Amino acid sequence: MTNILEMVDEIDAQLSADVVEAQHHEGKEGYFIDFDIASPDTQETARTVFVRLVKNGSGGTLLPGVCLKATTTSAKLHRTSVAGAAGATDKPVGFVNRHISSSGVANGKYFWMVVEGPTEVIDSGSGVTVGDTLATAASGEVATASSPPTEFDFGTALETAVADATFLAAVNCRGNA
Repeated sequence: MTNILEMVDEIDAQLSADVVEAQHHEGKEGYFIDFDIASPDTQETARTVFVRLVKNGSGGTLLPGVCLKATTTSAKLHRTSVAGAAGATDKPVGFVNRHISSSGVANGKYFWMVVEGPTEVIDSGSGVTVGDTLATAASGEVATASSPPTEFDFGTALETAVADATFLAAVNCRGNA
């Protein structure tokens, strides 16, 4: 586990591969209490967020709120690299954390992926209601889950959102990550 004081400085950063890999920090995990990154004394949801340091192996830029799928070529890469945005038939392993700048995470950079806890996600165009169970949709977006539940369900909407909006959700991808 990582120290919360280290994470406060790192949570919104993209970390270079040579530094992370030289120090063998890939796959490092940690917890922090959800707070406003711009004003760390202000708690937002006061819930615990579980994160893992992973590499963007998608070949492109990953934006905040995008639902992610794992790299499946080896057990090590499954825990230390993401292959890109999850589709409707991909098990989600986490989300690009909402504290990453709006320009996103460049290919080959490491970042703190949210595996469990509150984070912002992106609606796929159907809108959601607070309390809805959520599942993966196309292009790293999310939608209200179908019934009965499937292995693509990952969390609950914490607020109501209109179509294509970014909204706060409680996610849990620990069984897949």
